[in-house]
Amino acid sequence: KRCARAREKRRARGREEEGKLEESSS
Repeated sequence: KRCARAREKRRARGREEEGKLEESSS
């Protein structure tokens, strides 16, 4: 799962930003 790994890395780097984007996308 390449996407999953990249997502985790991005989350660790910008968890706050990613969380906001993810919540909005959901």
